[in-house]
Formats: sequence, structure tokens, C-alpha cells
Amino acid sequence: MDGASSGGEYHKGGGMSEWVLEQQGATTRRRQHASFYAARVARDAALAARVKQGDGEALAELYRIYYGSLCRTASLTVGDEAPDVVQKVFCNVWLGRDH
Repeated sequence: MDGASSGGEYHKGGGMSEWVLEQQGATTRRRQHASFYAARVARDAALAARVKQGDGEALAELYRIYYGSLCRTASLTVGDEAPDVVQKVFCNVWLGRDH
């Protein structure tokens, strides 16, 4: 086995046990990423439920978490208007929280 092997690297002279350990590490990292994202989804769902109940602090937390990345993404489409667009989105979320 020289070069790369499906899903992991195999270093010539490293032996099969090195490749197996690398695969196990990759599996562990995937599980950690999945766990991390599941925690974020649960956190965001809890914050959204609190916003729906009228909790302005929950909306402020979502704003703090997502404002920067939303502005960067929006700027690809609307350029310098991105901060205003994102602000309007959060205002609409707050105003439409009862729906």
C-alpha cells in the first residue's frame, strides 16, 4: 500500500497499524464535530423558543452569535448594505415572533 488509501493517509513504511490509528482518529473527529453541531442546534432551538415567548435577551444572544457571519454572507449579494439587511432580518424576527 503506497500513497493514499481510501479515507486516510498511509505513509510508506508506517505500517498498517499507523493507518488504523489514523482512521480511528478521523472517526473520533467526525463524532466530535457531530456532537458540536448537535449542541449548537439545541442551543439555537432553545434561544428561538425563548424569542417566540418574547425574550429579548434570547434575540440579543442570537444576534451576538450570528451577526458577523450573516453580514459577511449578505455582503456577497448586497455589498455595503449587508449590515442594514441583517438588522432588518433581526427586526422582522422580533416583530414576527408570534407567528
